[in-house]
Amino acid sequence: MTGDEAVTGKRVGKDAGAGKATFVSLMGLAGAQAEARRRVAVGTDALSQYGDAAGNLHDLARFVIERDT
Repeated sequence: MTGDEAVTGKRVGKDAGAGKATFVSLMGLAGAQAEARRRVAVGTDALSQYGDAAGNLHDLARFVIERDT
């Protein structure tokens, strides 16, 4: 819904065109973005008990919601 095909390597809106249920189709774009942020926050909070040892997992969770590709 919000990507650049040249960057993502996938046609924007392909899942919607195929009738696939996605967070965006079920919750709307703003709702899906908010839910993704919420889930990342829950996950990173759970990782906090591991301190620096979980740094890569924390970074990965942030990457998933901040990436352009």
